[in-house]
Amino acid sequence: MLEDKGIQVTVDGNSEVFLGSLATLSADNLASHDIGGFRCCFNSGRICRFCMVHYKDMKNFVSEADIGFPILRNAQDHCTQLAAVVADASLSTVYGITKPPALQISSFEATTCLPPDCMHDILEGVVPVVLKTCLRGLIQDNVFSVDTVNDRLKQFKFGKNDARNVPPLLSKSVVKPSSNLAGSASQKWCFFRTFAFLIGDLVSAGNRYWELYLLCRKCVEIIFAPKLSVSQCVYLASLISDLLHLLLDLAPENFTPKCHFLTHYPRLMYQYGPLVRLWCMRFEAHHQYLKTIASRARNFKNICHTIVERHQMRKCLEQASDTCLPSDELITSAQTTIDLRSLPQSLHIRVASYFATGLTSRLISVSSVTIDNVHYSTNDCCIIDTVDEDEPVFFEVVYILSFDGIFGLAGHLLTCSGFNSHYHAYAVTKHSDWIIIHPGQEISYHALDKYTLPTEDGECEFIGMRHVLPCASGTA
Repeated sequence: MLEDKGIQVTVDGNSEVFLGSLATLSADNLASHDIGGFRCCFNSGRICRFCMVHYKDMKNFVSEADIGFPILRNAQDHCTQLAAVVADASLSTVYGITKPPALQISSFEATTCLPPDCMHDILEGVVPVVLKTCLRGLIQDNVFSVDTVNDRLKQFKFGKNDARNVPPLLSKSVVKPSSNLAGSASQKWCFFRTFAFLIGDLVSAGNRYWELYLLCRKCVEIIFAPKLSVSQCVYLASLISDLLHLLLDLAPENFTPKCHFLTHYPRLMYQYGPLVRLWCMRFEAHHQYLKTIASRARNFKNICHTIVERHQMRKCLEQASDTCLPSDELITSAQTTIDLRSLPQSLHIRVASYFATGLTSRLISVSSVTIDNVHYSTNDCCIIDTVDEDEPVFFEVVYILSFDGIFGLAGHLLTCSGFNSHYHAYAVTKHSDWIIIHPGQEISYHALDKYTLPTEDGECEFIGMRHVLPCASGTA
């Protein structure tokens, strides 16, 4: 309907017809294969919707550049293979196709409209595999025990932002091949990012299991980047090849189909752009609310009707309230009125200049605020600049101030004194000078936490990245 007739929109007496089309469809692997008409079995036969690899051969390839890499699927070949399967159903196992695509619209093509979902592939696939391999290897080498990791998890003081997704304690059976890491995708991501802070001081440099973890950190930070360069896609291909080579060397039994899907990521990121823009994390978060309804209702008679009714009632309430279309600024904590002169003396002139007011003015101070859908909180660290193309300059928020409807973030610069490859984090040094910035001046809207860790030169403050920053060259 949208493709053929479109929607007519009239504004001030002028009518325009807008046409629409389907570009991509985000789903996990099972749903994508079902919608695309591919086999929905991932432990035998043709397991990939991007290439013709067979399950028994997937461990032979770690890069699309490998000699003999399976043929990549394309629209023309797919149409030919689908016609053959429709004529002879026994060919389904030959081509990995079982039926025509569920979406019969002109813009949908099964080999190009079903991008990978990095939430399921990475956070519930590759990351748990790497963490389990690393944990089992280090535990078997007597570097530490499960109890040691759990004790540190209990004692570790997670930062304000990471504390929202504190991972659960490890099971005693984590060393068994059949065990799985517990927790949600967000908890696994938190555990993965803070793993080096938790037990990094116990592992010696050069440990092969630790190298596997660090390689995976590099890959994930590129894959989860909201903006990246073409050169970073090329670098990612090399990192993935090294990662899968090492995984096959250390624990070939842990190589799963999701590890194979990783070989396609550099090309697909160049084709679709940053895959984090297409992941299922937000849909899964909404799904969690629906599952909560089912759990709390404790009545599974016509559970679909129950969920739909509760969901619609909530949407009606939200759209009827004043917060349906919130303003650009939403204060999420108590407000305190303060004198400008009650702030540190070295901050007086900067605040007065920023707000264009006198030293006798009274300001509003808050501990947190949401501006343009970005949440700011005191003690958060954010990236406001880069030097030498990719080294971040951090800013630590100390005060969130408002005057006459204008907000400002006052705090200190944190400059990098070096990158610690063992902790995979930047060592930072706080400047004593105060600065004040405008909300939105940061490069990345993700707030970061600062951790104090032991080093050879004593304790040092570190900040770990959620994703890489784009290089100066062309972006994807």
